[in-house]
Amino acid sequence: MTGRKVLADTCIWIDYFRTSSPTSEELKKLIREEAVVSTGVVLLELLQGIKKPGDKNVVKDVIMALPFLDATRESWVLAGEIGFTLRKKGVVIPATDLLVAAVGKINGCAIFSIDAHFKLIPGLDLYSPS
Repeated sequence: MTGRKVLADTCIWIDYFRTSSPTSEELKKLIREEAVVSTGVVLLELLQGIKKPGDKNVVKDVIMALPFLDATRESWVLAGEIGFTLRKKGVVIPATDLLVAAVGKINGCAIFSIDAHFKLIPGLDLYSPS
């Protein structure tokens, strides 16, 4: 790892908590390297999607142990601007993912996701396992 921080999207965390896969193994490696950061919208999406009440504390313990990036006013503005620009081109991306992208861009993080629409965001640093 070159010191670059990685903001893991919700889909990566879901894979991490549910399965043993190349994606979840890559996230484990990044966690060991202390490269992973999180943000509020990812925590929100994970907690709202919990199926078993006992999983709530596991999710919270893991995510809250990571460095946490707050969504600032600048992040919200950038997310809106990215969404506006893409919508004019006929591309609609969920607001939560626009916010993840904006927080990542502002903080110089690579985004680790398997959602293809992140590839549609201009200038976004996408994490790709080596």
